[in-house]
Amino acid sequence: MPLFSLHPKETTEDLFGREQEIKELINLVREKRWVAILGPRMVGKTSLIKAANRELKRMGIKAVYINLWGVRGAHGLLNAIAEGLNREEYTAED
Repeated sequence: MPLFSLHPKETTEDLFGREQEIKELINLVREKRWVAILGPRMVGKTSLIKAANRELKRMGIKAVYINLWGVRGAHGLLNAIAEGLNREEYTAED
C-alpha cells in the first residue's frame, strides 16, 4: 500500500509514529475495557483500530470493529453492534 494512500492502513508496519497509541489500545482491550476512538476525519482513527485489531488477533484476543458513521439513535447503535458481532471474524461460540 502506498505511504500516502487515503485508504486506512491495516498493519502496524504500515503506520508511522503510532506505536504508543496501538500499545495503549491493546492494553485497554486486554483489560476488557470498552474503547471508543474519536477525532476529526482523516486523522487515522480507522487505521489505528484496524492495526490494533490485527495485533489482538495475533495474540488470540477477540475484538470487534464497528463503524458508527451514519448511525442514528439507540436502535441504530444496537443494530450496528449486532451486525459487528455477527461478522465472520467473530462468532458467538468464540
